[in-house]
Amino acid sequence: MGRRASIIVSILLVLLTGCGLNNTEKIEFSKTDFRHITFNHKDYSITDNEISKDNIRNVLIKDYKVIWINSHTGKILSKLSNNSCTLAIMNIFQTSDKLLCIGIDDKYFQIAPKDQTSNLLNISRFSSKNTNVELDSGDDILIDDNNCRRIFYRGEAYYITSEEVSSDKVGVYIDNLAEVRLFDDETGKKISNEERYAIYNKGEAKDRVNWFYGEVYSIKNSKDDEESLVVKINNVYRRAMKEE
Repeated sequence: MGRRASIIVSILLVLLTGCGLNNTEKIEFSKTDFRHITFNHKDYSITDNEISKDNIRNVLIKDYKVIWINSHTGKILSKLSNNSCTLAIMNIFQTSDKLLCIGIDDKYFQIAPKDQTSNLLNISRFSSKNTNVELDSGDDILIDDNNCRRIFYRGEAYYITSEEVSSDKVGVYIDNLAEVRLFDDETGKKISNEERYAIYNKGEAKDRVNWFYGEVYSIKNSKDDEESLVVKINNVYRRAMKEE
């Protein structure tokens, strides 16, 4: 009986060891100010205390998303507009000092219980890069630098899927992007020319994706005509779905 109990305890210890990474829990943002977040049923605030990448140890919550915010108030937006800012959010981490932090673009910022901090993240850290994007009145199509699988058209965001579209479903010509981009396979983030050369020199290109963006069309003969576009990627027609 003692041996059976010992085996059960050992199994439980193995299971508990793998519980550090939570793949089901997601980060929820306050719609009025993205700097206030909730996860694991607790409220936190993103502080202005930047954490060095060297101090990052464990991923506690694995959650990647791109959000749009008002670059003055931090309010979450449903689409890009003037005075807006695009942020790539990645994961909740634990540092070597047992602090919690969140990844925003290429930086890491400490998070603390909401009722224990007043040193909120300074939004101006990001606004100079992405603010004053005006898409509402124009027909130009833009590729998101933070996620190269996303394009913007007439103020709406579309995600380029892996679904191929037959030529008979290709509708009216809209634009030709005529651009080549290398990006990270996991995050979709654009890789600069400087980073590109460093990657090839180190032989670390296995997690990189290279896309040639061609023509963009409407899609026809479909129930979701207004919800989709067709984008030619590496000479293959792909469906781009409008994001909610």
